[in-house]
Amino acid sequence: MPFPVYEGDTVEDNGVISYVIDLQDKEEETIMSWLIMRALLNMNSSPFKQKAVEMGIQSPVSVELSTDSAKPFLEFRMDYANADQTQLKDLAMETLTEISENGLNPELLEAVIKGEELATVMSRNGAQAGIMQSSLLLTGWARTGEMHFYRNYEEALFKMAEDEDQEVIKALAADALHPRRSALVASIPEPGLAEKHDEKMEKYLQDLKAGMSEEEIEKLVADTRAFNAWNEEEQPNNDFLIDPEDLPDPEPVAPFEKFEKKI
Repeated sequence: MPFPVYEGDTVEDNGVISYVIDLQDKEEETIMSWLIMRALLNMNSSPFKQKAVEMGIQSPVSVELSTDSAKPFLEFRMDYANADQTQLKDLAMETLTEISENGLNPELLEAVIKGEELATVMSRNGAQAGIMQSSLLLTGWARTGEMHFYRNYEEALFKMAEDEDQEVIKALAADALHPRRSALVASIPEPGLAEKHDEKMEKYLQDLKAGMSEEEIEKLVADTRAFNAWNEEEQPNNDFLIDPEDLPDPEPVAPFEKFEKKI
């Protein structure tokens, strides 16, 4: 799948190859478990990274999990790639096969689980904890209708930690070997495609302007100037700090009267 770049831009070692596995309709416990597995597979000592070295893959490889849509998916990804680097799916399948049969190094598993436990605790005390947590909670709610992201995540984490035989990890890998849907996608830069896109956009804008009245054009210019002026103001959306002097006065305490009522 080509993506646009200009003539003369660097195209070598500048593509992205992805092997994607569909996780739609999987239980929430499975999605949470893959969040932990993603961290495990991205460790330099994981089978995924070690096999990449054995196969002679020099481009960076990683595992990602997308949960910000109604259709979550698992992605094995190779960055700075070329079109002829076709080993990514083989790398993913060999990794999943080994884990389904043998599990993971117990020391690696223990280190990652402890790190995830600590990160979960520390996230509650972060400077922007509300922003980060609200995003995860709302995304989970949009996908499942529930607001229990952290509860579900910690339950999956504790279950994996207590699973000495690594049955959960082996089952995850075995299930991913036979996905309902999967795709291997190579996004490779194509020189000259950006110029063609610019030409189409220029013609579209010219045709759009030709069909507008003078009043519409003047309004568009005024709206654009107003937007640019607003956009130049230094008002970050994430700055929720309030000076104590700007805090509103507390609400007056409601009066109350103590009395005894005979029944």
